[in-house]
Amino acid sequence: MTSVDTNRRRLLSIADKVANPAKLSDRFSDHPLQTQHGLDYNFYTDLVKERITIVNFFYTACNGICLSTTANLLQVHSTFHQRFEQYPW
Repeated sequence: MTSVDTNRRRLLSIADKVANPAKLSDRFSDHPLQTQHGLDYNFYTDLVKERITIVNFFYTACNGICLSTTANLLQVHSTFHQRFEQYPW
């Protein structure tokens, strides 16, 4: 077992002992967002609630990991593109 696995298990055991864990709706704001197509959504209720969600934040200028991160997200999209087609964004 690696040190990452050990730390992950330790953190999960601590999280399991929390008496009143926060609801997901308390962890994510329901901030209004607008897509590149001008469509309005609320972050939690429209995009996150009851879904597996990937959020990518990017910069207008990046000299580091941005290209490889974008390439990885393109691989995710190409793998799951049929599932993404049901969403308007």
